[in-house]
Amino acid sequence: MAAQPAIVRKTQPTRPVATQSTENISAQEAYEIARDCYVYAYPLVLHDTTLRQATNFREPTGIPGQGPFNRFSHSPAFPPADFTQVVRANVDTLYSIAHLDLGPEPVVLSVPATDRYFMLPMLSLWTDVFACPGTRTTGRGKARQFLVVGPNWNLQDPVGLEVIHSPTSIVTIGGRTQTNGAGD
Repeated sequence: MAAQPAIVRKTQPTRPVATQSTENISAQEAYEIARDCYVYAYPLVLHDTTLRQATNFREPTGIPGQGPFNRFSHSPAFPPADFTQVVRANVDTLYSIAHLDLGPEPVVLSVPATDRYFMLPMLSLWTDVFACPGTRTTGRGKARQFLVVGPNWNLQDPVGLEVIHSPTSIVTIGGRTQTNGAGD
C-alpha cells in the first residue's frame, strides 16, 4: 500500500530529534541487536536458498518440491530411506509440494472430495504454518476451492472461494496424503 500524504501543522519551530549514537551502545546491546536481526532474517535466507534450488525446473520432476512456482510436484511412491527434502518423512504418506508466488496474483487451490486423510500446511517465508486445509480442519468428503492471497490483497473476496490470507507473497505447501501400504 502506498504511503498516504499527511498534513503537518507547525505551531512551533521544529528541533532535530535526538537519536542514540551507535557509538553510545554497549557491546551487549550490539550483540542483542545482531542476534535479533539474525533470528529474524535467517529463515528468509534459508527459504530463499531452498526455493532457488527447488523451483529451477520447467516441469515437476516427480521428486516432491522440485518444480516451477505455482505447480504441485506429487510423489508417485513412498519416500526412500535417503529422502531428505522433508525432515523425517513418513513411510505411509505420499507428499505433494508446491511453492506459490502470490506477488503477481492470487492462486486458486482446488481440493477434491476425498475420505482419505490429508493435510496441506501452508508455510510463510518465515516457515510459520499460517493455514492448513485438510481433513481435520476443513472436513472430509467435500471438494473445496480456496483462493490463496498475498499480504497486499485488497480486493473484494470472490464468491464461492474461501480466502486464505498469507503473511508473505511466497508460500510453500507441504501436502501429505495418508495411504494404507504400498498396494494402496
